Amino acid sequence: MDLDDSETKERLRKLGTSRLVDALCTLAKRNEQAADYIARLVSTPEESADRIRSQLDELANGGYYVGYNEAYGFAGQLEDVIEDIRMNITSPEEGIEALSAFFEMDQPILEQCDDSNGAVAEVFRWDAGEAFVQFAKGCKDKDSILERVLGLYLACDYGVRTVLIERASEFLSKNKLRHLVQRLWECLEDTPDDDHRSRHALIGIELLAYQMKDPALFEKARMHGRPKPSAACCLDIAEAYADCHEDDKALTWLEQIPEEDHWRRSEQDDLLFAVLKRKGDMKRAEEVAWRIFRRHRTKNTFDQLVDVAGKRRRKAILLSQVEEILKNGRFSITDAMFLSDMNLNSEAAAYLVQNATRLDGNDYWSLTPLAERMEKQKQLLAAAAIYRSLLDSILARAQSKAYQHGAKYLRKLDAMDGRLSSWEPLASHDEYKTTLVRDHRRKWRFWEEYGERPE
Repeated sequence: MDLDDSETKERLRKLGTSRLVDALCTLAKRNEQAADYIARLVSTPEESADRIRSQLDELANGGYYVGYNEAYGFAGQLEDVIEDIRMNITSPEEGIEALSAFFEMDQPILEQCDDSNGAVAEVFRWDAGEAFVQFAKGCKDKDSILERVLGLYLACDYGVRTVLIERASEFLSKNKLRHLVQRLWECLEDTPDDDHRSRHALIGIELLAYQMKDPALFEKARMHGRPKPSAACCLDIAEAYADCHEDDKALTWLEQIPEEDHWRRSEQDDLLFAVLKRKGDMKRAEEVAWRIFRRHRTKNTFDQLVDVAGKRRRKAILLSQVEEILKNGRFSITDAMFLSDMNLNSEAAAYLVQNATRLDGNDYWSLTPLAERMEKQKQLLAAAAIYRSLLDSILARAQSKAYQHGAKYLRKLDAMDGRLSSWEPLASHDEYKTTLVRDHRRKWRFWEEYGERPE
């Protein structure tokens, strides 16, 4: 039964208050989580405040280490605390007090658990952050909220309170944001450069600059204390200007990146292309588009190239790329997928068969849909080459959990043998199967999945 279904809800309403109360009490006796939820529902504000404080103390001072496998359950307990706050605290000011106390527990909570999966930190960043934003919106005294956010952020050693700065524009006016920036500059001036709070303050200013759409402020913060910008610094500042469509300044920063610096080159080119296209510099935009396309041939990068090169050149460009791919001495699964995505299935098939020995069956995420597409397009030899590589990979790794897939591939190859007039240039199906039996005869679980054990 779907409890969110409108018909189910209507049936529950018709049961009446008395029967629902009895049912809830019965559930509470049978299930501890249900009991806790009902307790939250019926609590007075005083009881809720006491319970929230007690839960926080218990979670922060549990006296035992929470291992990796227990972290999700521990995160669930933290989510219940936030849910309790949202359900039972109606005063925005009291809500901010409770959530501030929660954020201040980050150190003892995070230090007592293995949060490798990030589940516990996510409760702070998402659940607690969302609740803080909602309560802060309702607070009339925005100066006190500003001070609270500033204090919590600067005292953070684990990064989970950064959400309060990241979402400050949702509950503070632009004037208040500028005042917050000023307070962070003051903190910066009063803090030694080697103190981590100095870098913390700069990050806060950068985050606020993005929210205020103030790239000059972002540049000032990013360049603070730097005699010379790195390539990453130039790119980030250019991105800030480009986001505000200040393309000339964005271009100035992009052009400071040394040509030989290839770190984050893909991001550089994507941003440079967007800026040049907006400026109407199609000649340079085309040069960048070619670079992007050759780095990663896809239908999207091809369409992007044609968009600036001119649609009349589309056919000529495509033909030149097909020729280049087929003559290239190396094999790229991306190129094979590009040919197929462009509906050049016979060319894609020829490319796959030509490079059958180079197919890596470990790359099943890309190869499996490509094999199915080749099969659907009646390019059976290419599909067979892929299925063989996938099967070879499964058996070579002795992946018993994947034997069912391997058996399915072998059955597909059996069926293709009756439909293909020739297996050339690949080995015939009989030859392939003989080799398969010779090399993997003892993998009896695979042969059981296949349904026929070799003699």
